[in-house]
Amino acid sequence: LASSNNINSSGFSMNEIFDSMGGGRNNSIYTTSSGAFSINGMRFGGGNGITQSNMLGINYADEWVDNLESNMSYFYTSADTENNNKSKRVTFLTENDGDTSGTENSLITESSSTSDTDRYAHNFNTQFEFEIDSTSTIYFDPKFVKANSKGKNTSLQSTRDQDDILLNNSDNSSFSNNDNTSFSSSFDYSKSFIKKGRYINFYFENENRLDDGTTSNKSTTNFYDSDNNSTTIDERDQVNYNRQIVDRYEFMAEYSEPITDSLNILATLNYRTNRSTENRNSFDFNETTNEYTELNDLLTNYSTSRTHGFNPEIGFEINKDKYSLNLSSGIRFLKFDNNGTYRGDNYAVNKNYTLPSGWANFSYKFSKSKSTYLHYSYSVDFPQARQVLDIEDISNPLHTMSGNPDLDPNKSHYFYVTFRDFDYATRSGYNFFGGGNIYDSRVVSTTLIDESAKRTTTYTNVSGTYNTWFGGYWNKSVKTENHKYRFNLGFSAGFDLNKGYTNGELYEAKGMRLSPRFNFTWEYGDLLTINPSYNFTYRETDYTNYTIESTSFTTHQFNLRTTSYWPKHVVFGNDFGYNYNSNLGDGFKRDFFLWNTSVGYNFLNDKLLFKVKVYDVLNQNLGTSRNVTATSILDQQNTVLKRYMMFSLTYKIEKFGGKKKEDKGNRFWWF
Repeated sequence: LASSNNINSSGFSMNEIFDSMGGGRNNSIYTTSSGAFSINGMRFGGGNGITQSNMLGINYADEWVDNLESNMSYFYTSADTENNNKSKRVTFLTENDGDTSGTENSLITESSSTSDTDRYAHNFNTQFEFEIDSTSTIYFDPKFVKANSKGKNTSLQSTRDQDDILLNNSDNSSFSNNDNTSFSSSFDYSKSFIKKGRYINFYFENENRLDDGTTSNKSTTNFYDSDNNSTTIDERDQVNYNRQIVDRYEFMAEYSEPITDSLNILATLNYRTNRSTENRNSFDFNETTNEYTELNDLLTNYSTSRTHGFNPEIGFEINKDKYSLNLSSGIRFLKFDNNGTYRGDNYAVNKNYTLPSGWANFSYKFSKSKSTYLHYSYSVDFPQARQVLDIEDISNPLHTMSGNPDLDPNKSHYFYVTFRDFDYATRSGYNFFGGGNIYDSRVVSTTLIDESAKRTTTYTNVSGTYNTWFGGYWNKSVKTENHKYRFNLGFSAGFDLNKGYTNGELYEAKGMRLSPRFNFTWEYGDLLTINPSYNFTYRETDYTNYTIESTSFTTHQFNLRTTSYWPKHVVFGNDFGYNYNSNLGDGFKRDFFLWNTSVGYNFLNDKLLFKVKVYDVLNQNLGTSRNVTATSILDQQNTVLKRYMMFSLTYKIEKFGGKKKEDKGNRFWWF
């Protein structure tokens, strides 16, 4: 496989009308606007902006010996992404210092940046499956990646308060060079016995990663008082070296013993160890030697974190014609060790935990098309070393961070339920679903903001937070002599509760999201297809102990896709979209149209297709977006593809040795 383009596309597509026209804001049909794409599970490109992507690869599969299936591949990938970013962030502050004026305390941060990032990677992937005999199999899939990335970035940033008083500004330029090496694999051995339901399984997985990074940084940061006088200037000219090592190993053994034809007892044993190390060294520029030789001990530190987990579980499995039930519970024995050094001092946080573990699955089949499924699990997730070690990180002049030795891990209950009545033959039916996480303990940040808008952040735990989601859809297909109609109605919604600290004050943010959608397709024989769709989203957040009571906004997205195959040998397609965001900030356009069109002509019994494609006919594509969190609203605009025209020639290769496919949906195009 080989591909090269500068239009944020993989260059491979099964869509014969628009094929590689990806990268736009109507991207639900094509690739993402970030320029990222995946082939065979591997992700290429990525990031905002316009990406020049290249890919060259080969895949080889064979059976060298009896019962041994092998698959090997090598891919070289590269991507060059350029982007200009403009953003505006409004950060809300909690009520503090006895302020009863009712004024909405907030910070407005505006920034602009230019970036250019080059990445390349060598990807080696192998898969081996060996059938020892009819009862036992071995599977092994080692993978190796060698990659490098280089990036240049320049940025300007300023922060003002709600009265438009300048608090700080900064000018930064940096260059980074990172080498990344990783090896991962999984090994699985399974054996079944003569007695039905009796089996044993051994599983091993590892991930080993080494990242070596060098970053040169030049920055000037100014802090101002209420009279707009500069009080402090932070100037930096330094080189930072950062080495990160991650070693993760997991081993699992499982044994199943049948009690009856439908009841099995399951015993599992899981051992997991994870170690991560970070070594930072910083050197300031020495004007005498004209080199970066002065060690900056304020930015130099070392930390390591290691987690050991031993988890025995026992459960049972019931399989009946109508229903199945899987239930397992056990105990986690966990050891959490963290160590670090900073400015000659040693830091250590070592803890032991004994926690419950468990999960359950239940499914019931009412009929051929009607069924329900429920799932529950309990999970524990440990924080990172920088979150628990009391080491100051002042690498960002505007944001100092340190850990909290008393921090506990995240502990959460996850649930999921669905009910479906769907006939796959007629593609008609409905489905309802819902799920979420309920947290017994959750790691959150607590931030203090001084009079010049400089932040100091550490971490703490909160309880009683949650995020939930639910929704459903209804599909209906109708077919007459010359017409096909497909209807789709759907909705999704969610509720969440977040907590955190700003300026030492606890806040709560209750969020609600509601998003109905509609999609309709009409096919008139093999001549015409019309597909309109509409999506609406409403988001609202209500606050407690905040200077604002609530925020809300809506978005609208309408798309109309048409494809005609008349007159004979001519293919004409259009994709028209309209997007609207009700609450983008000043200076950001709230709505835009995106229209893509394509016309093609088939030659040589429809084997050869010549096309002319125009992307963004109206030249209105925008890279504006809004991201709302519990404490801030971020509006930003990035570089996106604008109008261009493309000519292409496509030749269809029939499946070798196979029967010719008449349905146009089974065509494979190589271009």
